[in-house]
Amino acid sequence: MSQLLWIGSSQHTDFLRDKLASQSRMLLAEGVVLAIHERALGGYTFFGLDVPTDLQGIPLGEGTVFSLRYNVAQILSELITLRFEKQLLQDLIKTHCYYFTRQERSLILEKALGFLAESYPQRRRNAVLQLILDYLKTERLLNLEGFIRFRLGSYLEELHEAVEKAVDEYLMEKEY
Repeated sequence: MSQLLWIGSSQHTDFLRDKLASQSRMLLAEGVVLAIHERALGGYTFFGLDVPTDLQGIPLGEGTVFSLRYNVAQILSELITLRFEKQLLQDLIKTHCYYFTRQERSLILEKALGFLAESYPQRRRNAVLQLILDYLKTERLLNLEGFIRFRLGSYLEELHEAVEKAVDEYLMEKEY
């Protein structure tokens, strides 16, 4: 068997491990074997996914391999939008709103999260999903934090805009 892909992350590895294991169990129930290998390297945990076979050891077709990549991309887009998003907002607020008190930054974070919740979170997740799928068409190694930093510019810009909007609203409320 050859490697379908490797996914590396320094954060939220329990979430990723659980989701991949769940995916593997679902596939096994359908007669497809997906082997997951875990390795720790330099502060990162890497999950290697073997190209699956059916229970008789026969390699699966390209359509099934694409389907697996799609499922992995769904897991990763969910991880980014549900787990990384709040931390990314906190980092933006810490960097750009350092002059606010801790309590004010907390209020700004809640407002930014509220704006994002109102602004079609499924659309945002689908946009991230598509970027991951495009990447996985040609690449077999995905460093999650690096991918977020260097490939999700429009997503990060949307988070930045939510923070700016939250700051504006907070300042307007503070004036009155």
